[in-house]
Amino acid sequence: MHEIDSRFIVFHDSLLPRYRGFAPTVAALIVGDTRIGVSAFRPEPGVDTGAIIDQEPLDIAYPATIREVYQQLGGAYANLARRLLAQAERHPLAGVAQVDALATYSLWRDEDDYAIDWTQSSTQIRRFIDAVGWPYLGAKTRYLGEEIRIGQAEPLPDLTFVNRQAGKLWSIGPTRSTAEVVCGDGVLRIAEAKFADGRPVLFTSLRQRLGR
Repeated sequence: MHEIDSRFIVFHDSLLPRYRGFAPTVAALIVGDTRIGVSAFRPEPGVDTGAIIDQEPLDIAYPATIREVYQQLGGAYANLARRLLAQAERHPLAGVAQVDALATYSLWRDEDDYAIDWTQSSTQIRRFIDAVGWPYLGAKTRYLGEEIRIGQAEPLPDLTFVNRQAGKLWSIGPTRSTAEVVCGDGVLRIAEAKFADGRPVLFTSLRQRLGR
């Protein structure tokens, strides 16, 4: 095993010790965090456990897409790097040990993690769709037996369903390019969806349960 060079600095897109691990920004947007950011820390063998040199916070207002947030994080990375360079010219960069008791972790994500859980609330699902869009593959579900990716959606006021069943279509828009879906709580309007080959989805059959 190679020794870690003590001069190295690692940049990580979370305010450590929160969200150690994989795809921290995606995880933070899915759960609805309103403050994220970038951390600069010294590398060590643990997962993002090194001493923190400095951080650049970023406040988030929802709705927010991952594309928009990554653009803002680019500015946060640049601000933090410039500040560290200026500090390094005056004195050696010192780090502060992380408090392990405050640590949270984010797991790696794969293709299965793009699937929409219609039992969640319409607000949660909208955040999920926004969080896994470009540059990622996009939130997916099934319609008429085919996989579709949902690019845009918006929560609607809930209706009192006496027999609520999440994932069932409730209505289809006049152009058939939009549809309203019953969620575990609330109703979600799908505003943009595509098949795997890029064709836009036209909702032609109302009595369908998404995800099957």
